[in-house]
Amino acid sequence: MKDINIDNSIISITDVNLSRDIKLANIHISIFSSGDKTTAEIMDLLILKKKEIKFKMGIKLKSKFVPDLKFHLDNSMQSYDEINILLKK
Repeated sequence: MKDINIDNSIISITDVNLSRDIKLANIHISIFSSGDKTTAEIMDLLILKKKEIKFKMGIKLKSKFVPDLKFHLDNSMQSYDEINILLKK
């Protein structure tokens, strides 16, 4: 995934929910971007590269299936920061 330019951004996986049949993985991510990319642009890049991510997972996983990936933006850390700022006032 060398062509994704997310310099000055941190992407953290905060939660993964896997379906019982292991065919769907709901991945919750938190994005901290201080570069020129917005959170929405980074999400779009992840979705665009989903096939490549699945391929690389397939190499590492010792499973019959590689789950379909569904990305969800997790804003809980941003909400936490906003509440923390308000409480400090």
